[in-house]
Amino acid sequence: MSGLLVSPSQTGHVETDDDVVVEATPEFDFLSVEYRALFDRAAATAFQSPVWLDGLYGRLVPAAAARPLIVTLRERRSRRLVVVLPLVVRRHLGLRVARFADLGVSDYCAAVVDPAFAPFVSTRAVTARVRAALHGVDLVLVSKVPDAALATFGLLGDILASAMPVHAHFLDPGGSRAAWRTRTHGKCRGSTLDGKRRKLARQGRLETRMLSDGERITAAIEAVGAFRRERFQARRIVDLLAQPAYAAFYREIGGKTPPARAYVMSLGDRTIAAGFGIVVGGAFHLLLSGFDTGFRNESVGLLLIEDIVLDCLRRGERGIDLTIGDQPYKAQFGSAASDLWAVCLGIGHIGRIAAALLAREGWARRTAQFLAHRRPL
Repeated sequence: MSGLLVSPSQTGHVETDDDVVVEATPEFDFLSVEYRALFDRAAATAFQSPVWLDGLYGRLVPAAAARPLIVTLRERRSRRLVVVLPLVVRRHLGLRVARFADLGVSDYCAAVVDPAFAPFVSTRAVTARVRAALHGVDLVLVSKVPDAALATFGLLGDILASAMPVHAHFLDPGGSRAAWRTRTHGKCRGSTLDGKRRKLARQGRLETRMLSDGERITAAIEAVGAFRRERFQARRIVDLLAQPAYAAFYREIGGKTPPARAYVMSLGDRTIAAGFGIVVGGAFHLLLSGFDTGFRNESVGLLLIEDIVLDCLRRGERGIDLTIGDQPYKAQFGSAASDLWAVCLGIGHIGRIAAALLAREGWARRTAQFLAHRRPL
């Protein structure tokens, strides 16, 4: 595995252990005022938002029989919260392995760091305290780290970071509806999609509705689950949405996250495609989608995504995050791909040996292959 060794900085104003307090705890209030304030200041992702992590630790972590481990950093004098690193610990082959708290539902993993503290996050004084707090862990593994978040994992000390063979995709529609369609679809592709809309419309009333109330969002999520079940089974892909705890998690997110939105495409009285996502940082994140395979030839999945993009454009949102995965339609719709990283850290003699073995076996590549068979989207 090709890797990049990220070492602690030699600069910064944090010179001694007394400047920062590091704690590792099994409990943390992600809905607290202080965490909401930190998240608003930080350059974290939608998958570290207060409601997301509260639901993940409350619903998914117990179902996974994992041990919560939340690392917090505070300025000693002010007690100001400056870093949160959400982890879960499970045993694997006798090793105590800490992974980022994503459990298959979070497409991006990022430490939540106060930008004012970011220059000091990888000083030796800080990394020493963080490692001491992780004394009960042999190995730390984090995948799906965005480019912009990679430096924050310097708080772990000497880490091995490897580029994953899968990317994140962000779509900035920019300009008008017509300009976006011309720029991304081209005359031929745009005509093809328009033709398929006309073909469907001859069978009945074709419309896509945006839903924002909890009950209708729940119904849309259930529709997505029904659409995906047969398709995922045929492709031997593990559909997390089919598991009760995961379905409950998404329903709760849909009811609690402002603003959450669902989109439903119907033909007459029949729902033929549905999608669900949340808006964080002025961008819509498409989390779940599915379509009736009986309408595969009409490309209803693409038509739904086109409708979602156009609705976001009308709302003046800064873009649509199509999240992880290199499906061809993302490039066709004009998304920009960005790198994702896998981070590995061995703690103690046994942990360092395990990390070296993982590096030799190409952990980043193998993790991407594993994720491809457990996509919740």
